[in-house]
Amino acid sequence: MGKSGPPPFALLLMLLVFALALPAPATAETGDARDIYGLWVDHKLREKQKVAVLIEDCGGDLCGRIVWLKKAVTANGIPKRDLKNSDTALRQRPLCGLKVMNGFRQTKKNTWSEGHIYNPSSGKFLNSTISLLQDGSLRIRAYLGMPLFGKTLQWVRPQENLLRCNDQPIRTQRIITTDAGR
Repeated sequence: MGKSGPPPFALLLMLLVFALALPAPATAETGDARDIYGLWVDHKLREKQKVAVLIEDCGGDLCGRIVWLKKAVTANGIPKRDLKNSDTALRQRPLCGLKVMNGFRQTKKNTWSEGHIYNPSSGKFLNSTISLLQDGSLRIRAYLGMPLFGKTLQWVRPQENLLRCNDQPIRTQRIITTDAGR
């Protein structure tokens, strides 16, 4: 008598696809949507941090620029450049100061979607969604095509002062650049 039903591997695969298709757990709402503005680093542990991005209001959308890099210069002392950019004319741009986030619109409380994150390591723009979590961190889902085939990052506020790539102090408090009437 033969087995009935799908083989165990197929069941496991179907279960995995189902689990990935479920919505992410809801996050409790936090305060003002402007809490997203300001300085963010890519890891909670200082020794693992590689980049800091300053998130600001850009005409009603969120945007972000690199303002600190753990290794801002090459071994020769030359500022790191956007060498992987698909547009060869842009490959000499310094990474420090480079706009790497743009077009994010608030689509619901504590969530910004419809934006893109530029990854200088690959030279690719990724569709992204950003969520401000209850613990004050950012959850960023970056993907090509479908969110299912992406990567989730968690950014936090820096716990100590950082120097901009140009050796100027970075204000670590929230920076709000919106009009007073907004």
